[in-house]
Amino acid sequence: NSNQFASAGDDKKIIIWDINTLSYVCTLEDTTYGHTDHITGLDVTDNGRLISVGKDKNIITWLPGSKIMSSKIVTDHLSGNPITCLKVVGGHVATAGDDKYVKIWDWYGLTKVKEIFINVKINALGVTNYNDELLVGLENRVIYN
Repeated sequence: NSNQFASAGDDKKIIIWDINTLSYVCTLEDTTYGHTDHITGLDVTDNGRLISVGKDKNIITWLPGSKIMSSKIVTDHLSGNPITCLKVVGGHVATAGDDKYVKIWDWYGLTKVKEIFINVKINALGVTNYNDELLVGLENRVIYN
């Protein structure tokens, strides 16, 4: 919904807020299948599904207008290295984090498409408006000052 935004964090819950009134709308939390550790990133797919990623290395998509999860990918990011960010790129989701890998997942097939080792911790992912190119923000790198 374009009149709402989401926040998440250490409590493993996603809070939906109304943009116009800045008031609470609802909480997304699936205590059976949801996140088991801090939520570290959120993004929205082209069809309006909210996607979350956490230190538990799970990628979860939430049904629009619902408080329950739709599906989950348990990633293979290295043990002890949390996923710190994600970005939706078309029908794919990119994840990255302290294990120094960017991994691309086919959301519809729930499978990994590609992984790229960067050799430095990754702090952010973005997408260009041109050709959906993936941008990677690296630890201790200044591009413009």
